[in-house]
Amino acid sequence: NGGYFNPKQEIRRLFPGGPYGIFATDVIEKGELIASVPWKCVMTAGTDDFETYVHCNTTQYIIDEMRKENDSFYAPYTRYLKSAPPVNIPCMWSDDAKHLLHLLIGKNKLPPKGATKWFTFYKEECHGSDDPYEVQAAMQLITRGDDDTLTPVYDMYNHRNGKWLNTSPKMHDQSKHDMYASRLIRKGEEIYLSYNQCIDCWNRHYDFGTPEIFRDYGFVEQYPQRWIFPKQEIAFDIDEGIDGTLQVIWLDERVDTEFGELYEVTDWGIHVLKSQLRRVKDVYETDIKPVVEGTSDVKIPQHELEPLLSYYHALTTALQLAIEDFYDADSNDDDDDDDE
Repeated sequence: NGGYFNPKQEIRRLFPGGPYGIFATDVIEKGELIASVPWKCVMTAGTDDFETYVHCNTTQYIIDEMRKENDSFYAPYTRYLKSAPPVNIPCMWSDDAKHLLHLLIGKNKLPPKGATKWFTFYKEECHGSDDPYEVQAAMQLITRGDDDTLTPVYDMYNHRNGKWLNTSPKMHDQSKHDMYASRLIRKGEEIYLSYNQCIDCWNRHYDFGTPEIFRDYGFVEQYPQRWIFPKQEIAFDIDEGIDGTLQVIWLDERVDTEFGELYEVTDWGIHVLKSQLRRVKDVYETDIKPVVEGTSDVKIPQHELEPLLSYYHALTTALQLAIEDFYDADSNDDDDDDDE
C-alpha cells in the first residue's frame, strides 16, 4: 500500500513482558525518513469535530472494522488492537482506585482536570455502552489516537521530550503521514516522538503536561516533565542533569490560552502549592499507605496501585522541587540586594 518502515529500526519489548518500543539498529541520519503511512491506511471516519472531547464517528468506524475480522481492509491492524491488553488509564480503574486518585487531586485543586472522566465523556457524548468492542475501540482511540485518527506503526513509538526527542512528524495534505529523524539517532537509541511538544501539537505545548499524559495514557512520563497548575497560575519543567540531579525550569512567560494572560510565579501561588503538598502527603499517610501495607480493608489491583503510586511520587517531587527552587532564588535575590 505504499508504506515505508526504515529497516534501521526494530520493534521490541522494553523489558521481558513489558511494553514495546522501537529502537535504532544502526545510525539514522538527521532528516532521514523513519516511517511513512499512506492516508488510506489511517483509520478515521473523517467526520468528527476536532473540538470535542471524544470522537464518536471514528470510534464507531473502528468498532465496525474490528467486527469485520479478516474482511476488514485494516485486518492486520485491527487484530493487533483487539489482542492488545486492556487499556489501563484512570478512567478504567476500580472505584476504590479512582477514589484515592481524587483524594490526591483534591476536587480539582491539582491537575489533571477530569482525571477519571474519559469513558464517562464517551458514553454521554456518543451514547456508548459497555460492549467489549466498544470499550476497546473507544479507549484505543484515546490512548493511541491523534485526535480522530489511528495510525498503524506510528502509535508504537513511545513518548519523551527534551534531548531524547529525536523525530519530527509531517502530514502531507491527507495523502500520507511521514516521520523524520530530527537529529542523528545512534545505534541502540530508542526512537521517540512527543505527545505534547511536537510541531503539530497545537495548544498542548501550553496546557498538556505530565498530569494530562498520566490521565490520557496511564503513565508518568520520564524526565523532562512539564507541570502546569492553572489554579495557582504556575508552570515549570523538571529535567534531569548528567549527574542525575533534578532542576526546575520556570515557564513564567507561558501563555494561558484560556485567559490570554501570562503566568508569573508569585508568593501566593507557591504558598498554595505548599499547602497542597502537605495535604497530598497527609492523604498518602491516612488513605494510601494502609492500602500499600495491606492494613486497609480497601484492596486495589496492583496494575492500578503501581501507576497511582508513581503519580503520587512524581507529584510530590515536582511540588517539593518547585517550592525549594522558588525560595532559593528568592533568598539569592535578597543576598544580591544586600551586596548592593
